[in-house]
Amino acid sequence: MGTIGIIGANDMGANIAFFLAEQHIGFVHIFHEESGIATGKSLDLLEAAPIRKYSTYISPTTDLVDLIKKDAIVLALGNSSDTESSTLERARKTVATLEPYLEPLSQSESPIVVASEPFEIITTYLGMKIPKIRDRLITMSSYIDSVRLSSLLSTSLSINSSDVSATVLGHHGGTTIMDTDYVSVSGIPITSLMTEKKFEEIANTVKNYDNDFLQLTQRNYPFYGPAACCTSLLKSIVNAAPQIIPVAVPDSQTGVAVGKPHYVFGYNGTLHLEERTPTLSTSSQELLKKAETEIASLAKELL
Repeated sequence: MGTIGIIGANDMGANIAFFLAEQHIGFVHIFHEESGIATGKSLDLLEAAPIRKYSTYISPTTDLVDLIKKDAIVLALGNSSDTESSTLERARKTVATLEPYLEPLSQSESPIVVASEPFEIITTYLGMKIPKIRDRLITMSSYIDSVRLSSLLSTSLSINSSDVSATVLGHHGGTTIMDTDYVSVSGIPITSLMTEKKFEEIANTVKNYDNDFLQLTQRNYPFYGPAACCTSLLKSIVNAAPQIIPVAVPDSQTGVAVGKPHYVFGYNGTLHLEERTPTLSTSSQELLKKAETEIASLAKELL
């Protein structure tokens, strides 16, 4: 069983730890700036083990030097916000929380999963700030949008969500590509089951989901769904369980992380990625380029 180090023990980090334990993906080590929080969350999660039937060990740590040597590292910091902050302001708050960890991260040779909002912007920023970790950075941004789209479509059609296959590309919270060509239900094209108008309504709900959620909670981004996506991604990275899923990784040429389908596979602290983006229409190509420009512009503002 592999090892995963989580930096940040608030809602996102704690739920990732819980899902990792439930799925027996690896031994979990949690670091938090206030060590009592990591210790308390670890104890709380372990108390559930006899009922939830997981045997994964969850432990707090104050040793960042050891944490960065785990098979995978998760950055789960800076996920609180408010309804008045812009995307750039939210990103700056996250960067401020990440600042003390940049030096330790620069020494790591492990895959780094960015679970800190705004996902692609922070991933791109980290790759620009610390170039030597660029090829080990990954975030589950478009995976979240894809899962949300699947969930809302299944609700609308009154079917099991596992029957829906949806792939979303682009910028989570910005310009996204939700093409009906990449959505099906048990192999049946989505356009055979609902009108284009209805699909667009659901797609717009996905695009506005985070802002709508912030309006409801007044302080937090969603974390259960994103934590589940992060856990699924970690399963591929740590347990040699390859998947083709939409994730964002810094481009080898531009350094911009934008959501595209990738073959994801990892083992023993290594990360293997192959882009599997399908042939896109001219309009989808233009939207993807727009998404890349958005992310690059905001990430550069953080440097």
